[in-house]
Amino acid sequence: LYNIADVALVTPLRDGMNLIAKEFIATKTNGKGVLILSEMAGAASELGEAIVVNANNKGEIIEAIKEALQMPIEEQTERNRLMQNRLSRYTVTRWANDFLETLSDVKKTQQELSVRKLAKPIRERLINEYDKSSKRLFLLDYDGTLIGFAAQPEKASPDEKLLALLRTLATDPKNDVVIISGRDKATLSRWLGDFNASLISEHGAWIKERDGDWRVIEPLRNDWKETIRPILELYTDRTPGSSVEEKDF
Repeated sequence: LYNIADVALVTPLRDGMNLIAKEFIATKTNGKGVLILSEMAGAASELGEAIVVNANNKGEIIEAIKEALQMPIEEQTERNRLMQNRLSRYTVTRWANDFLETLSDVKKTQQELSVRKLAKPIRERLINEYDKSSKRLFLLDYDGTLIGFAAQPEKASPDEKLLALLRTLATDPKNDVVIISGRDKATLSRWLGDFNASLISEHGAWIKERDGDWRVIEPLRNDWKETIRPILELYTDRTPGSSVEEKDF
């Protein structure tokens, strides 16, 4: 059936590898036939010579069928030849080797980026330099650094151990402590506003210097929210466990 078909319409809305599209191309020994493939199919990135469509767009599918039926035999043959050559080279053995090599590369990257304890000589040198310095600046990222990421933002509040550490740093007159966060200024004030440190909220939109008030670094527009908010709320309603965190800017 694949061999005698003029057009194959493979249009999943959500898909994995999709071997049907590849099987269709493999049977085209005479080069004739056109593959129409959904952009959501896993094979779409590999079969670029197919007519790739948005499976949710009926008009686009109609135009693709028309294009496929009117496509010259020479173009059909060339497209299929390119895809067949690619599929014949990318065998299951090569796929497995690529997968294992990628897995190995990820492990190497993980090892390179893993946190390491400072060696004793380096630690002693840092402590010595710290003790000798008369003016020190600490730029501390909050989310994911001082405290781990949390699925719900309100659960990322600092614990007593962290607060005690920050308070110790901030009360030293030689230290200038700046805490940078994506949180809104009200949350940051509630969590970290009771000791002598500068705060930066919403990734730089608001700043509060030590003993100062919150101020906007640069006036920003937020009228775009009215357009974006309904879209985010729509997808939040459709995605279990998701939420929208709205800030001033």
